[in-house]
Amino acid sequence: MNIKSAGDTAFKDCNGLRAKIAADMDALKAKVTQRKHDRGVKHAEIHSEMLDNEASIAIEYAVASRRPRNVNVCRMIRTLTFLAMGVLCASCRTDSSSAPMPRESPISISEFNDREDCLNREVARLLGPQGTAPTFATKP
Repeated sequence: MNIKSAGDTAFKDCNGLRAKIAADMDALKAKVTQRKHDRGVKHAEIHSEMLDNEASIAIEYAVASRRPRNVNVCRMIRTLTFLAMGVLCASCRTDSSSAPMPRESPISISEFNDREDCLNREVARLLGPQGTAPTFATKP
């Protein structure tokens, strides 16, 4: 009987050991899962901080680029522009002839009208349905 009781005791101890090992494995798997989750959360926090820093730098750059130039430089440019306009107007007034000088047009009126008609047709084509062929002005 001692042998049989020893076998039963060994079987009970083996089953107990198996249960303890299974419980330890489950606890380790739960710890690994929790650590992976924590690491993912930490990674997401770091990534969001990095994106937040990039966004704030982009906003600061945009604000800095919209700032006006040095006020003195703007005033100087405005003054020089005003003086240049005055000089040009004065040179026009002191011109010996008051009537504008006639110039020969580089294109004729009919050619100008033909080009304008072609442009109007092309705009109408572009605004119209897709797939229509382009139009070209032909010389008479």
